[in-house]
Amino acid sequence: MTAATTEAGTETFGTEASALASQCDPVVSIVVVSYNTREMTLECLHSVFGETRTRFELIVIDNASSDGSAAAIAAEFPGIRLLAESQNHGFAKANNIAAYHARGEYLLLLNPDTVVLEGAIDRLVDFAQRVPQARIWGGRTMFGDRSLNPSNCWGRMTVWSVTSQALGLSSLFRRSKIFNPEGYGGWLRDSEREVDIVTGCLLLIRRKFWEELGGFDPSFVMYGEEADLCLRARSRGARPRITPQAQIVHYAGASEMVRSDKMVRLLRAKLLLIRRHFPIWQRPIGLLLFRLWPLSRFWGTRLLRRRDAAEMWSNVWRRRSEWWHGWPDINTEPLLESEFEHTTRAIKLTTQARYMLVKAKGGFGNRILSAITGTLLAEVTGRVAVIDWRDGEYLDRGVNAYPLLFEDPVGVDVAKFDNRSDVTPAIWAGHLSEHPTDLIERFFPNDHSNPFIYRKLSIDLAHPSADTDLAVFWSYLPKMARIRRQVRALPAYREFSAGEITRRALSRYFTPNDRVRERVDELLRAKSRPIIGVHIRHTDRKVPLARIAAEVARLRKRMPYAPIFLATDNQRVQDDFGTRFDNVIVIEKTLGDDVNSLHEHVVHADPLREAENALVDMWALASCDWLVHSRHSTFSVAAAAIGAIPHSRQRDVDRRNPRVVLKRWLQTWA
Repeated sequence: MTAATTEAGTETFGTEASALASQCDPVVSIVVVSYNTREMTLECLHSVFGETRTRFELIVIDNASSDGSAAAIAAEFPGIRLLAESQNHGFAKANNIAAYHARGEYLLLLNPDTVVLEGAIDRLVDFAQRVPQARIWGGRTMFGDRSLNPSNCWGRMTVWSVTSQALGLSSLFRRSKIFNPEGYGGWLRDSEREVDIVTGCLLLIRRKFWEELGGFDPSFVMYGEEADLCLRARSRGARPRITPQAQIVHYAGASEMVRSDKMVRLLRAKLLLIRRHFPIWQRPIGLLLFRLWPLSRFWGTRLLRRRDAAEMWSNVWRRRSEWWHGWPDINTEPLLESEFEHTTRAIKLTTQARYMLVKAKGGFGNRILSAITGTLLAEVTGRVAVIDWRDGEYLDRGVNAYPLLFEDPVGVDVAKFDNRSDVTPAIWAGHLSEHPTDLIERFFPNDHSNPFIYRKLSIDLAHPSADTDLAVFWSYLPKMARIRRQVRALPAYREFSAGEITRRALSRYFTPNDRVRERVDELLRAKSRPIIGVHIRHTDRKVPLARIAAEVARLRKRMPYAPIFLATDNQRVQDDFGTRFDNVIVIEKTLGDDVNSLHEHVVHADPLREAENALVDMWALASCDWLVHSRHSTFSVAAAAIGAIPHSRQRDVDRRNPRVVLKRWLQTWA
């Protein structure tokens, strides 16, 4: 994390606004959390300076945006406090981090996709001073066309309100106070009123009261945090109020690229709210009814022939494993590591520690995803995972490529284990400096292609407990499916889907080095969104180029100006693709011939650079909004997992290829 602060305001707004921004005793500290909304954030900050006369300080925290937000904000507003984060903390935790730096009597939370109108902040502070008993204050929000955006406040969820939602009554009778109690019926937000919940896009609170409440609960990774805050505040005597005199434009959801993604996160937040704030006896019925809501919306929109909406709700229902249990409550369900941990988890290593050596074979897709299985198995057995990539696939044999390419959270030199003989399985005794291909060649020379051979070289996945302090895991392919039940038995992972568990492990063990991250950021920073990612492993996999091109053409028809990021291993394919489509982005790298893949049997002048090139390709694909690929290559499968690219935004050209599907199934369960 870096903080950019200066004492002088920007010349754009004149000396008055500059002086206001740099007061030593601000009345209000304004917090803005930014994530990939560069232009909107700049417009928001301009409006704050242009429409505010109350003494204020401005604190902007950027959640590792890839669109150059932090640099643009620093350039245009050198007088503000800018926290440019290296990772995405989520909305709740980012606000907490920023609020820690606040000095004002009041704390104002302001979304980056807002525009302050007609002295709204001044009027909101005046309102707070006039009705101090409310303790939380909000204003009136409008859409970009200045029509009413009723999301500035809402009522708390009850069994009746959830029933109305599940039956579709709240949608059919939006103006009814009876059937739409959370939306306050037809109230136009044109009068002062006490409300249950004030939106977090414009929420004013006394800083001391915020600190008493402990700020936002980071259990709410996204959405629901202001509802939880307001309900906790009400239990302490607060009576939140809104005033129509403080008006802003709220474009809403600017950092959300896909509506179904937003709905999945919203469902998770609301299910946690039910678990936390419903009376105990009402929780089971509340959870059941709310879980049925997406299904009822699907059938309702389908009957009304609203195709786009029906498709969206169908996608949400198919993804129910992601939201069914809601966000985990970290106050009662301790996690091994927060999804948006502010600092890397420190692992205390002692001479009595038990270790899991995670060996590797193959390209980055295979070795990263299989290593995830090893690291999770280490957690299941109470061991420390140490990744050993000395096999010579990318760097010189004997050099551990892993800590040179990724941030190593453990920092143990794998060579310290080379002479150990107390190891499970015992076949590794005396051979720990070697690698799977070495042992297969020595002991099982006819089994290089045997999908079950890993069982002889790895700790038993079904019964991973072992008496030795040192164990070895190795598999050519990921085996998450085989250990899923054991992992889900851990309290830290009980509420998570397999995809979420994988993403957590990826974040912990596979954060690329600074050079890779900087190159990816530089590559995509100035590109317009959405970006179509395309992966073609053609040299040794012969991914069907015609089907890839057809899928890209279909997406380009919908998004004619979308840039295309192409990651391939073949010069001929790259040239052909550049001829077919415009605005194609590639990186400079060595391309293979029509026989060998890039990481096999190829001598590079700078092997570390070429290995980093592969990671740039993978993480750039992960940063794209759409992905066209074949599941035949685990490289793109890993990229999709890293970027949490939903299936609805993936075009897998081999998804119905029976040979590929059967092969992947057999490899997964072997």
